[in-house]
Amino acid sequence: MTEWLASLEETLPGGDLGTLLAYPAELRFIADRGRGSKLFDAEGNEYLDLLMGSGPLILGHCHPAVIAAAKAQLERASTCYQPTASIAELAALLAQAIPCAEKLRFVTTGAEATYYALRLARAFTSREKILKCAGAYHGCHDYGLVGFIAGGDYDPLAAPVNSAGIPAGASDTVLVSDFNDLEQAETLMARHGGEIAAIILEPILGVAPPREGFLQGMRELAHRHGSLLIFDEMVTGFRLAYGGAQEAFGVTPDLACFGKIIGGGYPLAAVAGREEVLSLSAFDNRAEPNHVLFSGTFYANPMAAAAGAATLRELKKPGVYEQLEATGHALRDGIRAAIDELGIAAQVVGIGPVHQVFFTERPIVNHRQIMGSRLDLSRELLLRLARERVLVSSSKGWLSTAHDHADVERAVAAYRRCFSAMAREQRFAA
Repeated sequence: MTEWLASLEETLPGGDLGTLLAYPAELRFIADRGRGSKLFDAEGNEYLDLLMGSGPLILGHCHPAVIAAAKAQLERASTCYQPTASIAELAALLAQAIPCAEKLRFVTTGAEATYYALRLARAFTSREKILKCAGAYHGCHDYGLVGFIAGGDYDPLAAPVNSAGIPAGASDTVLVSDFNDLEQAETLMARHGGEIAAIILEPILGVAPPREGFLQGMRELAHRHGSLLIFDEMVTGFRLAYGGAQEAFGVTPDLACFGKIIGGGYPLAAVAGREEVLSLSAFDNRAEPNHVLFSGTFYANPMAAAAGAATLRELKKPGVYEQLEATGHALRDGIRAAIDELGIAAQVVGIGPVHQVFFTERPIVNHRQIMGSRLDLSRELLLRLARERVLVSSSKGWLSTAHDHADVERAVAAYRRCFSAMAREQRFAA
């Protein structure tokens, strides 16, 4: 394992994959195999995996039905730049499940999906600007990295750009508002609504649920001003409910973007929504001035589609979402009990099978509270958990159907040990 890690230092910038995880050198390892809720490194060490590949593995690692479907497709054709039965099946399953999905287009990654959804909205409305929420992550494209990390105080018309290399022509078209603050969004739309092609939202901001009426209010606001409402359902899609956030919260957007779960652990994403909007991408309309070009070598990859269809068939079985909800509640309740026992200024926030710990006593309702929390302690907790061989991401912990009561107990015990050590070392002192 040491040899391969040294090799990565030679071949990759920083020796890592460029993800938001970025362990220090002493905690890096070569992942070898996964089974259910566990990940094993090349030396045979077992980790309780609350990363789940950053969310795609809703059934856990190497679920038999997913492996069988991907293997069967691989033996027929791994990629062929033509429709296959697996692609047609997945498209039908998505169209049946997603309330807004009159039509859909496949792409490879979530970032591509949100990028194309915004392009569709601009073409459909003949407007250029978009409104997003501070702290929302819509991928690493130019528009997604405006206001992703906005700080506690920002200008809605000139939010920070979170990467070098983004042209002003892109960043100038992005307005930023607070999640769960309908009044602020109404003020911005009253002034700029005639320029706004789309409002794009994560239905939950990381792990923070929407306040009652917020998503419905944003739905009405977009319609009032002739804008499209886009849901970024990378996190919520097929996780909170089979029909995603649209089913869970009873709000139907014009367009929605899906990824992670729908590929069953393989790269696949989709844009779904109103037929009149998606039809702008039809090849037969290529001569029209508002034609939107979608094209990619691996769009709707047959193996990813087969794995995704197998995953959705499993998720449709009775009791799956009740199990995910119960496991998520048990984990959050256990972490909350550990926090209360130690009397530390922290809270666990989440919904369904996702959670995150914030070191603050202020309720987490939007990006401002997140940025006002002790982010240094959040990073420290992630690293301490990794030393306990419990893996979480920099933004949240993910549960799958493979996680059971024993996994919850193991995770809670690890959190308790980390909190206790941090308290002994007076890490919570101001």
